[in-house]
Amino acid sequence: MAGKPKTTADAKADTDFGFRVKLERMFAEDHRPLAIFSADNGQFAVHGIEVKQSVKGPFVQMPQVSYKSKGNTVYKDIFHPITAEAREALYGAIMEQYQQARVEEQQEQEGS
Repeated sequence: MAGKPKTTADAKADTDFGFRVKLERMFAEDHRPLAIFSADNGQFAVHGIEVKQSVKGPFVQMPQVSYKSKGNTVYKDIFHPITAEAREALYGAIMEQYQQARVEEQQEQEGS
């Protein structure tokens, strides 16, 4: 797949908080970001949720805006869960979808 984006329209998961999580694009493991997701609860939607890689492994990053303040770049989330339970449910559903997509990708490559 080497850097080519993959769109998976039917990869959706529901959370306990009513969010539907959808994998929008999947990228090669050396790409930044690794994947892009959207989430909605029927009343509003959040786009641009990214899975990125760190030394500790993949993590979820919410959409952000950046600006300069006193010479430093400051990043602020545009949208974020308020409670720990909502964050765990949303991030868990995203990471589950991401891991499942990676497994399916490996199976496709082995089958080729």
